Amino acid sequence: MKNINIYNFVRSFLFVFVLAILSVNIYAQASNCAKTDYDCKITEYTKLIVSNSKDIESYYNRGTAYYNKGSFDLGIADFTRYITGNPTNSEYLSDGYNYRGLCYKAKTNYIQAIDDFTKAIQSNPQNKLAYFNRANVYREQSKYDISITEYGKAIKIDPNFSSAYMNLGLSYISKKDPDSAIIQFNKVLQIDSNEPEGYYNRAIAYDDKREYEKSVADYTKYISLSPAIPQHLADGYYNRGIANYYLGNSEQAVKDYTKAIEIEPNRINAFKNRAFTYRQMKKIALAEIDEQRVAELSKQP
Repeated sequence: MKNINIYNFVRSFLFVFVLAILSVNIYAQASNCAKTDYDCKITEYTKLIVSNSKDIESYYNRGTAYYNKGSFDLGIADFTRYITGNPTNSEYLSDGYNYRGLCYKAKTNYIQAIDDFTKAIQSNPQNKLAYFNRANVYREQSKYDISITEYGKAIKIDPNFSSAYMNLGLSYISKKDPDSAIIQFNKVLQIDSNEPEGYYNRAIAYDDKREYEKSVADYTKYISLSPAIPQHLADGYYNRGIANYYLGNSEQAVKDYTKAIEIEPNRINAFKNRAFTYRQMKKIALAEIDEQRVAELSKQP
């Protein structure tokens, strides 16, 4: 999540990065495993492979389990076996390259990842996920203009591809073009008016434009949607506190920093900003208490 730090009037950003959308499991097979019990799935597919080493579908499914577990080298091996096993049609082959590309991307082997996503597109020019994932690699390499073009190709295939609009907006944020970013986040919210990250990221764009009343409204909506990850909820309060500070709403800013601290008791920047705001409000004793906490947290490894 993105954080804005007003301490010493320095602002730093960490963006919400939408997770790469993965290929659909084409060869879904009946399984007794829980959805996220990847060890169980690996065991099941391994048994199928042992019984029939030419069962490339099981290599594909085991590869997805390895990927989701974070065992990327094993995933690469299985997807390579799947690809070389001559899948029955070009769409399936495209999915194999796409997934192997995701494994390489996770290992930050961007050259190989781009090569696999390109092969996925060559095998199936309608594979929007391959365009999307290739765009994500370019964005991680700070090649924002190329990523913008790639997200556009994915959107052309699927005009309701919400995640592509979201990451397209993030590329525009990185290019210091908040107006274009807002257009993309608006499209995300047109597709799903309850998408929390759409409000959060649009608020960041409004912050960039110093339109703090609008960003406060978006952070408030984001908070109301109750992000599942506590850190993300804390980010909403923290950033709303900064926007409120710039609007001159010091009391509300303090309340927001306090909420962020309640959720994340060791959030040092929230203590810094609350201390700074207390000093602006002439509440020196409270500022000193927060500054002491900052000093204690700074000593922690």
